[in-house]
Amino acid sequence: MVKYYFSSSGFVNGGIWDLMLSEFAQIWFNLEPGLKAILLTDNLRFHQDVVPIEKARKLGVELFFLPPNTSHFTQPLDDLVFAVLRSQLESFAIKLSNAYSKATIKATSHEIITAAVVLARVPAFAKDRIVKSFARTCIWPFDAEGLLEAAIKNIGGMVDDSEDSGSAESQKYPLRDLAQKVILDVMEEEGQLIRQVDSSSQRVTVAVKYNQAFSGDAILRLHEQENLNKQQKEEEKRGKELAKEAKAEQNAERKRIRIETRTIESCRVNGCNARWKGSKWLWCSTCSNFGVCTKHWREGPSGSGQLLMTDHEANCGSS
Repeated sequence: MVKYYFSSSGFVNGGIWDLMLSEFAQIWFNLEPGLKAILLTDNLRFHQDVVPIEKARKLGVELFFLPPNTSHFTQPLDDLVFAVLRSQLESFAIKLSNAYSKATIKATSHEIITAAVVLARVPAFAKDRIVKSFARTCIWPFDAEGLLEAAIKNIGGMVDDSEDSGSAESQKYPLRDLAQKVILDVMEEEGQLIRQVDSSSQRVTVAVKYNQAFSGDAILRLHEQENLNKQQKEEEKRGKELAKEAKAEQNAERKRIRIETRTIESCRVNGCNARWKGSKWLWCSTCSNFGVCTKHWREGPSGSGQLLMTDHEANCGSS
């Protein structure tokens, strides 16, 4: 079964990737139920989308990501397969265009390219060429030393300052031990990632600093941790809101009680028999129950009412 996907930009996008991965996983599940498939991908952003990874895992397909900026020498598709496909695609497109012209058949560029892809895929995706591409990129059979040599050739050399750099084995492969140590350290610290979650699309983008998420499982665990952190923050926020509401209710109840108490209060100025009836009195800012009537608090700072209130408030907070 061969399927072709097209986009207006000419590049694979998140929607097409979701569709391709879902259909591949379903085909795999139907053909090999119970058997796991390992799918190697590069670090294109939507390859790490949570939803497609989850759907693929349910159908037995596990995603593993190649180290960033290495797909030009570690990805089998970028080796012989795509090289032959591009060459054959150009050749068939030219031949088809010329043939259509001679036969006076009108064909759009889309029709010519589609027909050329159908013809070019046969030699490009031949089984022996796919097997050879995996071997040339040292992915399968896995060749660690060949892969390290390819990395040195493509990325550049490093200085080996390990203690056993003088040994014959280290001189033969000066970066092997160092690279293996780096790989092990990265895998051990896989969970320490700089990440960003787009909650609207459920997309998880992993920015690599000292390590890398090598698998779909790591992406899903990261997404789960992000959800737990988000839930925890929401619960903490809700807890603070409830505490604030409870405190407001307590203050409202205290105020209600104070107001009820005021109804039996009289002016505290000696000899004044005025009783509070909702008029504007001067009340203690601490207990709210010690009041001075309007007449006496309007006498001014030196009046008996305000002097009495000043003396009361000075002692109210400490009593």
